[in-house]
Amino acid sequence: MVSWKSFVREHRELILATGMPVDVSSDQRAFDHLFMHGAHPNYPYYDFDETTPSERRALLELAARYISCFEDPGVSGFTSSEQHELERMIQSYADGIKEGDD
Repeated sequence: MVSWKSFVREHRELILATGMPVDVSSDQRAFDHLFMHGAHPNYPYYDFDETTPSERRALLELAARYISCFEDPGVSGFTSSEQHELERMIQSYADGIKEGDD
């Protein structure tokens, strides 16, 4: 199992690429909330719906990597096609983790 701090350290560049406030990654509950709702009351200036296409792609990848390492907090805020892509990515990362366990 990966620790939260290890996850953040390993994915720092990806977190930065999302455009999300860097300090949200200091608290896993805030991070979960952001992924569950696409926004967070402590970060009113950041909303999934206002991200650029490259930030959106980074969010999708970060969500997939996060869910592959931790439980799904109930990620929302993605379109139907993005949700399908997210599911595909999660499976791909999970398969890679399983292969690495051998």
